[in-house]
Amino acid sequence: MSSYFVTSFPRRRLTAIVAVFAVVLWSAAVVAGIQRIWSYESTPGEQLQVPTRWPGSSLVSIDGERATLMMFVHPLCVCTRASLTELREVLATTDRSPAVWIVVLSAQGFGKELEERIAEIARRVPEATIVSDVEGSVADTFGASTSGHVVVYDREGGLLFSGGITGARGHVGDNAGRRDVITALHDDRDDSHEHPIFGCGLDDPEPRQP
Repeated sequence: MSSYFVTSFPRRRLTAIVAVFAVVLWSAAVVAGIQRIWSYESTPGEQLQVPTRWPGSSLVSIDGERATLMMFVHPLCVCTRASLTELREVLATTDRSPAVWIVVLSAQGFGKELEERIAEIARRVPEATIVSDVEGSVADTFGASTSGHVVVYDREGGLLFSGGITGARGHVGDNAGRRDVITALHDDRDDSHEHPIFGCGLDDPEPRQP
């Protein structure tokens, strides 16, 4: 047996082992990355206590003839587009169109980006009245702390729904939150529905970051 065969066989075997080990490590990293992404997307945001009766506000007003729906959004949250898409689906599905308000967080440092975001929201949901919530005072009044939070009050000021209308962060498609808010609009009764809210925190300094 030649010395070449004796020395080259272990090297080939070592190379194969290293290659297999590298594939295993790569696969584990991919799985861990997917799990991290899914964990982030499927983790709901904070949900505070929402007033069961309309608390009053100088910025938004309740409609005495129909339900009033409000969505609170962070202008820089990447999850907001999905929430707005689901809102358009809700409005297109129900035959009991509510008065719609979109309350956009306005804080120092947003500048021109806030104006552009508001313009984009107006194009996506032309039925809505859009207002800027300076430093989140209205959100605090209604107990909203996560972007995409929707509250619905009936014409007498009773809470019908509180929660999110997406199935996960940034995901569009049929989900329990969307179905529940449509049910709440059709029931027209003081029977509060709740659903997890998937979005960035309204006070999150870096809402784009997963």
